[in-house]
Amino acid sequence: MESKRPTGCRSDSGIRMPRFDCFVIDSLDTLRQKIDYIHANPVRKGLVDDPAHWPYSSAAAYAGSKSPIIPVDTEWQSIGF
Repeated sequence: MESKRPTGCRSDSGIRMPRFDCFVIDSLDTLRQKIDYIHANPVRKGLVDDPAHWPYSSAAAYAGSKSPIIPVDTEWQSIGF
């Protein structure tokens, strides 16, 4: 499926490479992929061995932790959106 670019998103600042790409997340699979990517950032940078160990991430909540620092609503995983 081709990514849809919302009106107003820019892919090039004209000065340097863009810092992000803007597109519509239109499926649970795509949403899960993006969340997993974000959760893996501290691991890729060598800050932790497991995404759930990074204290500033929602990864622990998605892994089933009963006491994340900030409560995260993960119910969308079972009901969709």
